[in-house]
Amino acid sequence: MKQTYYILKNISRSEATYLMDGEYKTLYPGQSIELSRCPTNKTNNIMMTIYRKEVGDGLILKKKSKQ
Repeated sequence: MKQTYYILKNISRSEATYLMDGEYKTLYPGQSIELSRCPTNKTNNIMMTIYRKEVGDGLILKKKSKQ
């Protein structure tokens, strides 16, 4: 299964902000972060890269033993 990820990178010399879950978060100059959801809003000095990555189901199946 493929999942979409978002990389945000501050490409300026000043602080940048993005809005996620109703809270503004700061990215400092040169800092980058990977998110599994798209931010609601972002400042112009943030470059966003979108990519899809193959991820496992994450389910562990237990095998029943026969008696």
